[in-house]
Amino acid sequence: MSDFNNENDGGNPKNEARAFAKQYSNFLNVFGQLDDENEKLKEELAVKNAKIEEQQETIDRLMDEQEQSKKDDEWGQRLTFEAVVEEIASNEDAAQRDQYRRFIETMLPQKLVKVLRRAVKKRVKELNEESEEQQEPGTIPTKLKTEEAKELMSSLVDEGILDENWQPIGLSGSERALVARAVCEHLGLKEVWQLFGQLWNEKPETLRSYLNKALDQKKSLEFQDKLKDILD
Repeated sequence: MSDFNNENDGGNPKNEARAFAKQYSNFLNVFGQLDDENEKLKEELAVKNAKIEEQQETIDRLMDEQEQSKKDDEWGQRLTFEAVVEEIASNEDAAQRDQYRRFIETMLPQKLVKVLRRAVKKRVKELNEESEEQQEPGTIPTKLKTEEAKELMSSLVDEGILDENWQPIGLSGSERALVARAVCEHLGLKEVWQLFGQLWNEKPETLRSYLNKALDQKKSLEFQDKLKDILD
């Protein structure tokens, strides 16, 4: 403002106009410099954001590759020959077991098809023998020696579900698990798998796993209804 004031001292309108024009020109120059700096900052920010996005894309890609690698490893482990044979053979439904085996065979070289069939047949036989061994009479747990428990078990014996030693008669693993759970629910006992594992000479965790399979099978609903009619 000093130039404007000095030129304005004479009271000459032309001087005042020149002073204002000069100041306005200076203002435009300063504003233009600020605008240029602002554009420059925007460009720098855009470059930084682009680098950040590129780095984030790289991180996301590496994480996806790591996750995929993990899945591939898990799938590879799952698809070992022994694991496939075990998964097929452990299916209690023969029709489902054969269907699954045939599906796996479509992905195998012809020379391995017969090898798979023999291995599955052998493992099914082993599992059946193990199941028969487990059906030998076990020790009756103390909590199943009550009068109420004896009445329930007698009802199951009368219906041909259990024999006189309280051992299952021709029941699948899923059906055995349902019997164990139903009896313990009526007796208010929480140690379902430990009690019936001891009674039937079965591992508690194996008996428990049969329940998970039972809940996925439609035919189990009919068996549950049958148990309800017997035990209620």
